[in-house]
Amino acid sequence: HDPRLMHRALVNLIRNATQAMPEGGTLTLGATGDETTIQIVIADTGPGISDEAVDRIFNPFFTTRDTGTGLGLAIVHRIVDAHGGSIAVHNDPTAGGAVFTLSIPINPPESAGDEADERGADEDPEAGATGPPIGGSASGDAAGSLYLSGAQ
Repeated sequence: HDPRLMHRALVNLIRNATQAMPEGGTLTLGATGDETTIQIVIADTGPGISDEAVDRIFNPFFTTRDTGTGLGLAIVHRIVDAHGGSIAVHNDPTAGGAVFTLSIPINPPESAGDEADERGADEDPEAGATGPPIGGSASGDAAGSLYLSGAQ
């Protein structure tokens, strides 16, 4: 595993989720696992992803926003793939937001991380960004939920 690349993938997903909730909402992070696989779930209470976009969101340069390069989710997909894992997305019928599930094997292929670097994982211009991903404030709870207030 390459912790630096996995960190980048999670930051990209969390940034997208918070940007989908400019008026505030709930960002929920969860993880489960067994002897072979860990699953990381990132869910938000934003508007969700249209059916048309779901099939294309991992394509490079595809974006539904007015700004951005459309590389964030493509990079996430490449990083997860390089670790021998998979990523799935669906809309939560109850909360209404998007749910991303990463399934990562505990023992990834030997080249995990190397392939993602070679295929452009370092091309994300915001990958090294620090500080809060959106304006506003945030608080959390022990269940792994982050509550966001609107951008200021």
